[in-house]
Amino acid sequence: MNNRFLRIGIVVAIVAVAGAAIFASSEVLSFSAPGDSNSVIERAPADQAQPLDFNAPFWYYGPDFMCRTHGDGGGVECFGSDANGVVSSAPTDTGFIAIDGGDTYACAYNLRNDFTYCWGSITLEPSTTLPTPTPEVTATPETTATAIPPGVTPEPTATTEPTATPEPDPCFLDYAQETFSLPLTLTGSWIEECVYSLELANVADGDRYFRYIGFGVSSAPRPWTATLTSDEDTYMLLWEVNDGDGPWTRLDENDDISRDNKNSRITWTPTEGKKYILDLTTYTAETLGDFTLTISDDTNTQNSAGQQSTGHSNAPSTAPHELRQ
Repeated sequence: MNNRFLRIGIVVAIVAVAGAAIFASSEVLSFSAPGDSNSVIERAPADQAQPLDFNAPFWYYGPDFMCRTHGDGGGVECFGSDANGVVSSAPTDTGFIAIDGGDTYACAYNLRNDFTYCWGSITLEPSTTLPTPTPEVTATPETTATAIPPGVTPEPTATTEPTATPEPDPCFLDYAQETFSLPLTLTGSWIEECVYSLELANVADGDRYFRYIGFGVSSAPRPWTATLTSDEDTYMLLWEVNDGDGPWTRLDENDDISRDNKNSRITWTPTEGKKYILDLTTYTAETLGDFTLTISDDTNTQNSAGQQSTGHSNAPSTAPHELRQ
């Protein structure tokens, strides 16, 4: 009797192990489609449960294809069926960190979600259309007054409305000069109307305020150092502004100089002729306060890096990464 029950238990165990193996194998070999295949263009990839790691590959699985981003450089590649052109039409651009899609197409996103690229049965490429230039106002030539016959009411003369002056960006840290020499020291304050919308890793949850500066580099014989100091816990990011409509390049970011120093510091070697942006924000959310930004080079002497082509005219007229909400 005991041998009979032992044999039955062995058979049940073998069936259970085989069933688990078959289930696991089918999971590896099958593709899974997303729930809502038509809403990808309307939502940002940050809605997904998968975290946006700038240096990690990001996968998307369709019914008969799959695509991924490269963590190094942000390129895209697809595998599987090419029934809808998803595999053969994958973009050759770089700078993507997230990917989503539907049953017959895929979409990739860059770091700031302002550069979306879809391919397959849906095609959506970044716009390259330039804005329509503001027409110049031509001065009306003077005319010689003529006599008006009695009983005739003269028609009023049309006036030309002047072109409105663009409002300055309150988030831009203006230093009211067209050039500067290192070292450069600026002071400012965080304000509530400038809310930083970029997701940052390893920071306190909630909205945080920011200011930013932009400058072009005319000469850079040695490395530069940007230091952000404040009574608050600071956070600073450095971007290189790429030409055209392509995404910016994030060169570096820093939270604390050291374990005991909550200020931020970034050292890099600028490229002559390039433009750069420094985003100045805080580790904690909804924090106001004053700060000091210092940009210097290794020598810390006046005119050591020459006159830099900078000022508000060399910064973007509006922040293209849409940091203001």
